[in-house]
Amino acid sequence: MPLTAEQKRQRAFERAKATQERARAKARAKLNDPTEKEKRLQKQRNAAERMRSKQVARLQDPEYRAAQLERAKNKQITKQKTTSTRQKPLKTKTKATSKGLKGRAPTAAEREVMDSIGKLPCVCCLLKGRFTPLISLHHMDGRTKPYAHMMTLPLCAYHHDTPADKSTIEEYPDLIPYHARGLAGGKKAWSEQNGDGFVLLAMIYQAIGFNAPFVLPDIPNDCLPGIDLIRNTSS
Repeated sequence: MPLTAEQKRQRAFERAKATQERARAKARAKLNDPTEKEKRLQKQRNAAERMRSKQVARLQDPEYRAAQLERAKNKQITKQKTTSTRQKPLKTKTKATSKGLKGRAPTAAEREVMDSIGKLPCVCCLLKGRFTPLISLHHMDGRTKPYAHMMTLPLCAYHHDTPADKSTIEEYPDLIPYHARGLAGGKKAWSEQNGDGFVLLAMIYQAIGFNAPFVLPDIPNDCLPGIDLIRNTSS
């Protein structure tokens, strides 16, 4: 007895459903296969290594670094122009009660180190594959202690003391200001994203060829490639 149109549709539906189920079972088996898992992990590692190599090559390109520097300068000029056009509120003059962040003047030796570190881009951005040439020096241990001006990191505004906006943080979660502003930033959150500040300082000293007159921590093996990256930007 020939099948009705409804029966044909039902059989076609069941065949399609069985085909889909076999495909799902095959996909599940592939996902759970240790060999396939290792292939996927290796593929991810290779992709990450290609991306890192591409970023390193780009950061070592003088033309790219010059273009980034020019872009950063233009951005800063635009920002300054925008800020200058805004009406500034009147401020009541108050008598200064302390030196604030000024501290003591650097010694000649400290100035030499600061000048070398100040020529570097933001070290946190650099180790994340970005080149940010406009920096300020972050003092790791105050501004009055012995060697205080030698314990400095080159940081961009977002890694130093300026909170980034929400969309920027979503794209670059490492942009945490070391100096907290309200609920944003702080040493703990900064270190979780960017590592130990004194390890970064040790990497910088090794990269620029200075011997620190104070004790610095050992550099972990996984941080050693970053030294060459810093050295290439300082040359």
